[in-house]
Amino acid sequence: MSSLHRQLPWLLAPSANEIVVLGAAGYLGHLCVALVDVQSLSPLVAVLGPLGAANAVLAMLMVLLLAQVGVNPIVTVTLLVGLLPSLPIEGLSPALIGASLMVGWALALMSSPMTASMLILSRFTGVASTRIGYRWNARFLFAAIPLLSAWFLLAPW
Repeated sequence: MSSLHRQLPWLLAPSANEIVVLGAAGYLGHLCVALVDVQSLSPLVAVLGPLGAANAVLAMLMVLLLAQVGVNPIVTVTLLVGLLPSLPIEGLSPALIGASLMVGWALALMSSPMTASMLILSRFTGVASTRIGYRWNARFLFAAIPLLSAWFLLAPW
C-alpha cells in the first residue's frame, strides 16, 4: 500500500491534463445533447429506422472509430446515450444500446493510442501507446468486433 501511495503521484501527475479532459468530455457531451433538436433528426431516423438492432453495431463502431481519431469515448457515448433512446427506432432497446456503447467504449480504450488509459499504460510500461493499441491488441480487436456484432444482431433483446 505504501508503494502505491508513493508511485501514484508519479504515475498520475504527468496525466493531469488527460484527467481534466476526461471530466470536461463528459460535461461537453451532456451539454451537446441539449443542443440537438430531435425533430431535426427525422431524415436520419428514416435511414436508421429500418436497420433496427443493427444500429447498436453502428453505435459500437462509431465509439470505436471516433476514438481512433482522438474523440474521447466519453463524448461519443454521452451524446449517443442522450440521443438514441429518444429516436423512434424499432428493435433498439435500452439494454442493447447500453451494451453496445459499453463494448464500444471498452474496445476504444484498449485500442486507441490517444485515450488517457492507454497513455497512462504507455507511461507506466515505457512502451509506445501505438504499439500497445495497434500491435498488441489488434488480434483481439479484430476477433471481438464480428463476434460482438453478431451477438447484438442475434441475441433476443
